[in-house]
Amino acid sequence: MHAVSAFASERFLLVEDRLHDFAVRHGFTLLRTAFGFVFFLFGFLKFFPGLSPAQDIAEQTTGILFLHLVPPQTGLLVVAVMECTVGLCLLTGRYLRQAVWLLAGTMIGILSPLVLLTGQLFTGPHGLPNLLGQYILKDVILAAGVLVMAAHTRGGKIAVPEAPDPAERLHRTAVAARHRTVVPTRAPDGLRRPGSFGEVVRASTRTQPQRVGSTVRP
Repeated sequence: MHAVSAFASERFLLVEDRLHDFAVRHGFTLLRTAFGFVFFLFGFLKFFPGLSPAQDIAEQTTGILFLHLVPPQTGLLVVAVMECTVGLCLLTGRYLRQAVWLLAGTMIGILSPLVLLTGQLFTGPHGLPNLLGQYILKDVILAAGVLVMAAHTRGGKIAVPEAPDPAERLHRTAVAARHRTVVPTRAPDGLRRPGSFGEVVRASTRTQPQRVGSTVRP
């Protein structure tokens, strides 16, 4: 029974290694593409009155932000152009630095109803957010994603060490499974990192490698 448990733990660690390695190598690209698709789609819908589920709230918000100096339809058109521009930049991977700044401005408009139109968003039982309020509250996730992308726009990256020899890694994971501990492995340039292959390692061309687990900018 112990042998079966050790074998299962070993295989699980190998699968976890592969998944973590994939996330480290491709996570930012997937995040950027998902952001680009969502922003382009919702921006495109705003060009056609009545198609966007956020049209009414967007018109009210732009009216307040523009001090009612701009007609609602014009304000909605401005939002549509901004969102489509951001979406295209993120999808193509070009002009990312400018896109992130534009995205930051867009996020101000997206989240401002939480402050400007509170009375329309929190009409549920006991003052809880209604469906529209929940629709806008979830956008705080987008704000967090903007910070992640901003970390990559000026040369920041996630450094992935070279994979150790497969036989050595298999031996180490087997030992870890038997003893129920994580055996540290050696990363390039003398760095030691905890856990299995694929952890994020801080690297820099100007300074010596520092602590494990950071996104850095060379």
